[in-house]
Amino acid sequence: MDSILSGVKIVDLSRFIAGPYCTQLLADMGAEVIKVEPLDGEHGRRESPFWQGESLYYLIFNRNKKSVSLNLRTPEGKEILARLVQRCDVVVENFRPGVLERIGFGYERLKALRSDIILVSISGFGQEGPYAQKPCFDFIAQAMGGLMHMTGWPDGPPTLVGTFIVDYTTAVHAALGTLGALYHRQATGEGQVVDVALFDVVTSLLRTYPLEYLLLNQEPARVGNRERFCSPANAYPARDGYVFLVATTNGQWNNLLRAMQREELIDDPRFNTPMARVQQREVIDSLVGDWIKEQSVAEVVRILEELSVPCTPVLDIPQVVRHPQFQARQMLIEVEHPRLGKVPLPGMPIKFSRTPGTIRSVPPAIGEHNQEVYGGLGYSEEEIAAFQRRGIV
Repeated sequence: MDSILSGVKIVDLSRFIAGPYCTQLLADMGAEVIKVEPLDGEHGRRESPFWQGESLYYLIFNRNKKSVSLNLRTPEGKEILARLVQRCDVVVENFRPGVLERIGFGYERLKALRSDIILVSISGFGQEGPYAQKPCFDFIAQAMGGLMHMTGWPDGPPTLVGTFIVDYTTAVHAALGTLGALYHRQATGEGQVVDVALFDVVTSLLRTYPLEYLLLNQEPARVGNRERFCSPANAYPARDGYVFLVATTNGQWNNLLRAMQREELIDDPRFNTPMARVQQREVIDSLVGDWIKEQSVAEVVRILEELSVPCTPVLDIPQVVRHPQFQARQMLIEVEHPRLGKVPLPGMPIKFSRTPGTIRSVPPAIGEHNQEVYGGLGYSEEEIAAFQRRGIV
């Protein structure tokens, strides 16, 4: 059975996270992704942590790809890339704006090589604007985009989210943009530039915060683990861990009161609407916290689940990996690596019923597919060997 993107060919010039994760998502859906790397490999191969000499950072973002090594500082290397572009549908890059033009592969040059080419440019601040040339990573975007300011406790410092949330969401937006551009090209025959910026993405994640400031003249503030417009919604300590629960509707609140054997509060006007409960969040957190702290996590969750109150233990990473739901959804898939043996890789977060994504190959070694890819461009084995001796591939 063909995958959704079977037949789509992508040149991947990206490194770090946002670009490689974008192209991995597309590769999981069947696109042929050719990762073009410097002769010593992309920077992600040198990022910690390492296992048996291999970067875990590189392993989780580069499956289902082919790797070619190429020295783009040489005229011959640029000619090889030009041939490759002519045979591909999409180019993905995450250089700082202007770098692609300086090495001779701006969008106009790419269009000259293939008129319907799609260029996906991922950057910190976009292709124009006063900050376009500034360097940016996920943490910079979190800090500048307001997310760090809104994360943490009211009396504590601004706090980073516990993962590369902006890189990941930027990658998803870039993959979505790629699919949209491919659909447009199928309908019109036209390629285009897809411009995705970490800063734009993180500011799009700010919920109602900008509108609260602009329309309500209110400056949103950090609230810790609480939800600003719902109560109760918090992480509460039990005897042996934490329970996070949310009771946003009147029905859920009433069931929570039944769980706590506090039915007399069901008709209490202090708590009988969602907004009233927000106004009484201190009282509610004390009420719920006192009930939970005397019990085990398992007992609290059992009681609440019987009454359909949304809740969960706050799991650590070992608990997540061992969780039956995590395993049932195959969110780690064990694959055979030619050097490392059996390796667990992240599973597919999108489940297609008719065209499921698959792990067809493990993350490649540097230049592992030089012979296959460059041979497909018309270069002989002797020419490829000569390129290698001269430091071109």
